[in-house]
Amino acid sequence: MTTLGNNVDYNGSASNGSILPNLEQLYLKSLPNLESAFDCPMQPRSLSKLQILEIMNCPNLIRIFNNEAICQLSRLQKLTIKVCLGIEELVLPKLETLVLDGMPNLKNICINSSLACPSSLEVLKISRCPQLKSLPFRKKNATSLRFIRGEQEWWNEMDWATTDDDDKNWLQSFFVPQIQIL
Repeated sequence: MTTLGNNVDYNGSASNGSILPNLEQLYLKSLPNLESAFDCPMQPRSLSKLQILEIMNCPNLIRIFNNEAICQLSRLQKLTIKVCLGIEELVLPKLETLVLDGMPNLKNICINSSLACPSSLEVLKISRCPQLKSLPFRKKNATSLRFIRGEQEWWNEMDWATTDDDDKNWLQSFFVPQIQIL
């Protein structure tokens, strides 16, 4: 199992220092053996300045973020996850932009209850996530939302059973169909 975020130094022994406290952007691409990222204990200030995280083409990735890591990522603004086939559930830190693409097994997006509501979310783009049938966003927890972009077919198949009509209409007012390029 390969995990990103273990607090280990280059000799393999535990490190007491913060992990990359000044890093602002992190791009994880084509890591076929990566199974989890930021799913382990982290020292205070680790990744505390991270603003952009992109994870692409990690087919065995199953889990991203534990609650401790989510709290450390208080400055994260944009999260992009593409072609990560193993992820079924995603617990979100506070974000401005969330892009999900090519995640056929993603069924659930959760909001971390230990954080203040994610009112900073402005942009939500979802593509090729056919199992995702509901969104956790409501008027009270996504007050900054500007638009939701996705495939019309995906939007039409949304399950609104747990959403009251007022929140459903509110969410629908932000939906912009993705243009299909053939």
